[in-house]
Amino acid sequence: MAKRTVQKTGRTLLYYPTIKVPSGSWLKQAILYWDEVASIVPGDWHEETLIPFTPEIEYLLNEGVFRPIRPESLARSWDDVHEFEKEIRALVGSRGFTRMLGPKSGWIVDAPIHINKISKQLVHHIEELGLASTREARKGDSKWYTFERRTD
Repeated sequence: MAKRTVQKTGRTLLYYPTIKVPSGSWLKQAILYWDEVASIVPGDWHEETLIPFTPEIEYLLNEGVFRPIRPESLARSWDDVHEFEKEIRALVGSRGFTRMLGPKSGWIVDAPIHINKISKQLVHHIEELGLASTREARKGDSKWYTFERRTD
């Protein structure tokens, strides 16, 4: 099926916090109120998405109503990337953020984040704080880091 181009009116709903947009009532309501739905979807070097789309999302993609956003397309320059990382470092180091997480003994580091969504330097900084683990990615059997549940 050929992908149709829909005239953009500027009203895009970005689904967060996961990559997979839920099917069912959430998706139907989103399409009723927004012009398109988007999700941040990492891809490989060949521009192929790393997560299979549901049949509903595949249909919406072909109709030009769903837009996968590549994480690397959000930064226009290295300065943007460095500024973003600086903001994240300040945020995770802030007293308010650590207070929100509660005691370290209650942290659960099991929320998957794809390795293409964060730089190695930043994930290592967050890992030093105990908020992430690169263990699975280092083993080579996964393309996912794990983050503390409330930080993903």
